[in-house]
Amino acid sequence: MGTAPDLPADAPRILVLGPSSSWPDLVAGHLQQLLSASAAYPHAKVTSQLTDTTGGSSLLGYWYSPTGRDARRVQFDGAFTWVILLDEAAVGLSWPELSFEGVRAVACQARAQGARPLVLMTWSASESEAEARAELAYRVGNGTGTPVIPTVCGAKLDPGGVGGNVPAGPDQAGTFVAAASLFASLSGQSAAGTSYLASGFEQSQQAALIAAADQAIAKHSAQSHYQTPFASAVRLETIPAEKTMTFMDSGTSSEAIWQDRMNEILPKLGLTPAATAVGACNETKVFDATCLGNATSNFAMAQYDLLFARGYSVSADAIAAAGSQQDLTVQVWDRHFDSLPMDGDAAIDAIEARSLYGASQARQYGLAWVPYHLLFAKLKWARPALQLTSDGTHSTYPVGYGLAAMSLISRTSRTIPITGLDEDTSAAVKLADESIRQLAWLSQWSTFIPDDPATRPSLLGTGH
Repeated sequence: MGTAPDLPADAPRILVLGPSSSWPDLVAGHLQQLLSASAAYPHAKVTSQLTDTTGGSSLLGYWYSPTGRDARRVQFDGAFTWVILLDEAAVGLSWPELSFEGVRAVACQARAQGARPLVLMTWSASESEAEARAELAYRVGNGTGTPVIPTVCGAKLDPGGVGGNVPAGPDQAGTFVAAASLFASLSGQSAAGTSYLASGFEQSQQAALIAAADQAIAKHSAQSHYQTPFASAVRLETIPAEKTMTFMDSGTSSEAIWQDRMNEILPKLGLTPAATAVGACNETKVFDATCLGNATSNFAMAQYDLLFARGYSVSADAIAAAGSQQDLTVQVWDRHFDSLPMDGDAAIDAIEARSLYGASQARQYGLAWVPYHLLFAKLKWARPALQLTSDGTHSTYPVGYGLAAMSLISRTSRTIPITGLDEDTSAAVKLADESIRQLAWLSQWSTFIPDDPATRPSLLGTGH
């Protein structure tokens, strides 16, 4: 593992991490030229690394995906002064839960190596989209203690006909303005007046891009982007202190394992379990209208606290209405695919796609997401010998226990006791607790962090 270099002030080492679709190599190239042309940083060294993996291109997948991870870590473990984190554009706009965890994990490791992590805001195609991206970037930055470097709306990146294609594939204009924003933020001075002229630009065009970058920094540094908690796909709810907890699962043997672990844990919380299984209604094991019909008789007999399944084609509101349920939480988990190697590495390679599935199900149908792949990825990182499944299909005891723990923590906000558990299962419970609370708040401190320009993380190391 690398350590922070003892470099003179004029020779910072900077790593730009990002997906191939956002061309981090071009961002790094422009930033290198801007720094080298400055009097203050003539010996700076800027490099880039792609976050692309076999399962996607987000920071989440970059950090956790086992395939190719050792090779990725060789470059990341270099001695850097700054590590720039540019997430995949769609993740940065629409899936802050995934972006939060990717930034949290990578930023944590960067700091452990003596580097300062920074979040580079993803490009945007319109002013309204730029505001949405800024809000989520600052939520992620504030929630991970990482300063944010703002960029400018793509509609402003066409001075004099330069052309642009954002956000999925920013061209020279988009990558240059990102580099200009980074230069200004890191150096404390505008790139205006630089002797570097980027290829393909007229002097006036480049000056307009630098001015746009400076304006974005001034605007966002003074603006509060949100003041209320984010409506995360991962929830943290409560139930009365003492009661019977009535819950239902829909599916097959995998959900039966969840029910067994629920029955084990609930008495430890002072709750009496009352479980119902409605089984599977189709080949995909998705809870559909048929399942809802099958569950109606159970709903007629009791008020339920929780419904658990691996997928839905009916909304939580529709389920509650059909069953006359007053306080029903409907949870979805991103189950692993069958017939994968038991070590679980192939499942972790799919963490981006499977997490997107869980979060999108939650958004579409009003569900609470239980992030199963993330739990196992963290658990595998902490305890590499642990296996995901016992037979290629069914989760091992620690993983199944961790899944039930996440489900209960999300529904009750209770802390699950670990007394008497083996080390693997104890680790699963601890990581389940951390994951639910952090993602529910988008905060590594598991509490709401408002956006205040005076207290947000800064390049000077101030703020929360």
